[in-house]
Amino acid sequence: MDIKQRVLEKTYELLSQYGISSVTMDYISRNCGISKRTLYELFEDKNTLVISAIIYKNELQRELINQIEKDSSNNLELLLKIYLSIRDSIIGLCPAFFIDMERLYPEIESQYKTVRNDNILRFKDMLEGGVAEGVFRTDFDSQIVANLYFNDIQSMKKSSNIFQWNHSFIEVYDTFFDCFIRGVLSVKGLEIYNEFIKRNKR
Repeated sequence: MDIKQRVLEKTYELLSQYGISSVTMDYISRNCGISKRTLYELFEDKNTLVISAIIYKNELQRELINQIEKDSSNNLELLLKIYLSIRDSIIGLCPAFFIDMERLYPEIESQYKTVRNDNILRFKDMLEGGVAEGVFRTDFDSQIVANLYFNDIQSMKKSSNIFQWNHSFIEVYDTFFDCFIRGVLSVKGLEIYNEFIKRNKR
């Protein structure tokens, strides 16, 4: 990993942990172990660095999801692996990260919207594939369920109210996913999911 990649990794980590507006270039340079001058030689200003870090992280996540898809033997396995991957990526995530992004970086929020629309289509295909495999129920509309799933996740990210319940974002996400997945699983799928829960105690 070269110095630029290392800076992008560390920057995203700091932004997601403390929120975008709370992290300064001084703080980033200190945590990266480089001078502020070197940081500005790599990225002309904070806006450029923030946008680059978020795009870099999104690209890594996209590549990871593509690899998970290749390594999965069925659609329920794929969905559960993606859940674990997303879960790992949001541990310690600060709610201010999403609030700051929407307020200060609408261009990134626009990119997220495009990615979200693509994910809805992929998720719809997963649901329909799982129905054919017998692990999901047959009595729901996959387009409606896919849209509801991603709209609920979007609402979670943008709502400051849920973080007043003395629960972390990860606890909220775990509960949301568990309720969702149990609602669409067939009897066969529920047996597989219960075994998954036993193997992946969190």
